[in-house]
Amino acid sequence: MKRKFIVFLIIAPFFISGAQQANSALKNHYTEGGNNHVVTSIKSDSQAKPARAATEGERFSTVKSEPKRTLRERALASIGNQAASKGQKGQVKPSFMPASEWQLCCSLAQYHGTDPCFIAAVSYHETRHGRLGAGRDGYYCGVGVPTKGKRASLLKGWSMQANWTAQRAGKVFGHNVRYDNVAKYAREVQKPDNPVAWYRAVWKDYDLIKRGRL
Repeated sequence: MKRKFIVFLIIAPFFISGAQQANSALKNHYTEGGNNHVVTSIKSDSQAKPARAATEGERFSTVKSEPKRTLRERALASIGNQAASKGQKGQVKPSFMPASEWQLCCSLAQYHGTDPCFIAAVSYHETRHGRLGAGRDGYYCGVGVPTKGKRASLLKGWSMQANWTAQRAGKVFGHNVRYDNVAKYAREVQKPDNPVAWYRAVWKDYDLIKRGRL
């Protein structure tokens, strides 16, 4: 009996030490496993965020790559609904011009700082707004149609004709449409064969359009 007790006293310290080592090993195992799980979750989150950021980058890059608005779109946007059926400051649409073309005329006139009734008067005098001569081919205001030589195809169409006339009128007299200014426009810009007859006729048509009688 004494021998067994002595053997137990000799073995007991080793048994306790082994149990403590096993317990510490288990603790380290669970602690490292938890840390690995946290690291894995952090990595997965960090990988997911760049994916969302890349998607947002594509979305913003798509918006930035939209083409710029044209001159016609900017001019129409600046005047809004005010030129739907009437010109600026309540001017009545000429009877010889469709509503869409009058709206464009008013928009371009406002953009270049002049009177749309003058543009309409030039178009009416030159080609009866596309019904006579070169107007049937798109040269409404007679712009780009020399007496001799080839026509300027780049100025063909109502938008180009109205824009060219509005731009020159804005530089010559702006909103100040007077008889002497129309005469100046005839001599310096339009340059017809008979400038006097031209500006007299255009002034008359302008007055009729302004009063809503044409």
